[in-house]
Amino acid sequence: MIVAHEGEVPTNARNPYHRRNKYIHFRREEPTEPGNGGDGGDTPGSFVLESITSVDDLKKMNLQFTWGEENCEFIDDPVSSGGGGKVLNVKIAAGSYARGNTIDKDAPKGGVGFYADPLDSEQYRGKAGVVFTFEYDILFPEGFDWVRGGKIPGQYGGTGGNGIMVQKRGEDGGGSDKDNKSCSGGDHRGGCFSARHMWRAEGGSEAYMYVPSKKQGQAYKDAAGKYFDQPRGDSLMRGAYKFTAGKWATIKQSIVINTGEESNGKFIVSYDGQEVINIQDMYWGPDGTVVSGIMFHVFFGGGEPSFATEKDQNILFKNFKYSATTSGEN
Repeated sequence: MIVAHEGEVPTNARNPYHRRNKYIHFRREEPTEPGNGGDGGDTPGSFVLESITSVDDLKKMNLQFTWGEENCEFIDDPVSSGGGGKVLNVKIAAGSYARGNTIDKDAPKGGVGFYADPLDSEQYRGKAGVVFTFEYDILFPEGFDWVRGGKIPGQYGGTGGNGIMVQKRGEDGGGSDKDNKSCSGGDHRGGCFSARHMWRAEGGSEAYMYVPSKKQGQAYKDAAGKYFDQPRGDSLMRGAYKFTAGKWATIKQSIVINTGEESNGKFIVSYDGQEVINIQDMYWGPDGTVVSGIMFHVFFGGGEPSFATEKDQNILFKNFKYSATTSGEN
């Protein structure tokens, strides 16, 4: 087990950024075989990044940007008293929507997109019962204009890897897509999934899912209601919780992959410590499906210009936590 506190990353940590940073609290436990315990107990791996000051700090999550690195800045926490440290501030330019689209072709692209694999996900492929948990704090500033809504981070995975997109849309739960990043933007490729979140008008929220809809159990269908089996993503529990501008909120979600072709996977979401989604009959994919890591998307939209923000805006993030456990509470 490797643990670093009070800004020091030990030199034997398997981490390319071996340097001291007074703002970083970094913790990573060496993976163990699920259930074998070891120094990590029942925790095969965990990653904590509580405060950040640069893109280099962010890259400790083992990430790849797809757009918007220039829209990431690192500022003092504007809300927390007593020196809250640095937080990630994502800038979203006026006129921007979807993944890098703009109403004016010459306008700057807003938001950010990256994929992160903090725990080397391939080691968990084929291992049953692993609970993959992602948690973060989010702040919509005072005066935030919600417009029609937008995307915020979640998790993704599938039967493929993290390579180049190689095929067009596949069938539900099948196909040979080698890129787990493909399930977004209206693309329901076979062999991948994503579970992000959205804010909606007036601060409403939901889990936003790209999964094989027709293979889901009744609890999933009930949570989606009329938003089940949509051409783009399914909405789960739309309006079950609401964001408040000017106040930090905590989103925590956990995924357990189903076994074989059974709809016995799990998806659990809490908002500020209150459980709002608990689905025990999920189908994430066929044998070989794994949670690849974090799909960090921040943008207005919706793929239509009516989702675009009319003014420059920003959304803030801090306290990133990611873990893979085999038993107990997350």
